[in-house]
Amino acid sequence: MPFPPDYGGAIDVYYKIKTLHALGVKVILHAFHYGRPPAQELDAICEQVYYYPRRSAWESLSWKYPVMMKSRRDKQLMDNLLADNHPILFEGMHTCYYIGHAALKDRFKIIRMHNLEWDYYYALSQVERKWWKELFLRWESAGLKSQERLLQQANAILSISPNDHAYLSERYAQVEMVTAFHGNAQVTSTLGVGDYALYHGNLSVPENQEAVRFLLQLPLEVPLIIAGRDPDPAMVEVIERLPHVQLEANPSPAAMQQLLQGAQVHVMPTFQATGLKLKVLNALYQGRHVIANTPMVAQTGLETACTVADDPGAFTQAIHQKMQQPFTEAHRAEREKLLQPFGDEEKGRRIVAFLKGKSNGESAEKIS
Repeated sequence: MPFPPDYGGAIDVYYKIKTLHALGVKVILHAFHYGRPPAQELDAICEQVYYYPRRSAWESLSWKYPVMMKSRRDKQLMDNLLADNHPILFEGMHTCYYIGHAALKDRFKIIRMHNLEWDYYYALSQVERKWWKELFLRWESAGLKSQERLLQQANAILSISPNDHAYLSERYAQVEMVTAFHGNAQVTSTLGVGDYALYHGNLSVPENQEAVRFLLQLPLEVPLIIAGRDPDPAMVEVIERLPHVQLEANPSPAAMQQLLQGAQVHVMPTFQATGLKLKVLNALYQGRHVIANTPMVAQTGLETACTVADDPGAFTQAIHQKMQQPFTEAHRAEREKLLQPFGDEEKGRRIVAFLKGKSNGESAEKIS
């Protein structure tokens, strides 16, 4: 369910649909929902929207498929897909339960890889502190890896980052790199100086929890705001003891945008080098200075747009330095130039051209 676009996968899907709609492609959206109501905003950019209930984990336990894949199965989905002959875009391996179905054998099928999912979930298991969650993440990783063969069922694969592209291109034909859609039309970074550093992300994800733990241990002498969805009680308790740190839990989209634009420094550590982190793109388009470690930006094309610091001492020093450096018109102009290859419209046009070229023009004006 890609609305509201308030986490990485939803952001990429929502703004991809919005861009394709603006380019004249009629999108038929098939969305699994669990807790999110139908959204009129999707009706405005889609030719048709179908919603399906996602099955529970207990219903979806399997020796063959990971839960995230088997829970996204629905007979009505297959009936709706077979009602036309348009190309089908599968968003992530977790949506590919039916990609090998005999009834779809002659359809033009594309898989959009949001990352190498088996690698991503294994890395999450490495930083998960609850044993049962760690076990589940390892199970999902193993299931996804065993189903990597499903990629052979696709006519084309859209990779999201250079690292992923290199892996996929070595193993599969017809791999095209299309980086993440993000919804920013231009750099809107505010000139001048802000008065706080900001980390933002989904705070319920182990990867982001580890990043927050790293930041909370730094001997900072500047205000630090941690913003995002669903922080766990342990994180809340630690932050309450630190006078220089403020927690903004579950901010609205408008509040998050204000935080992004008001920060002097965006701090972006990660210990999981998978995919392309949309939070970095959003910070570069909307914020001032960005400090990241090597796993966050290596081989993404964004290395020179950020200050790269890897150990705690270097990270602390970079934050204190950038807190004193005004963000100027020259900084903004340089960033505009660096981010040109990441524009949504350019990526959308590449997908449209790709569809027309690879599907012999049949039904290229529509996609499911």
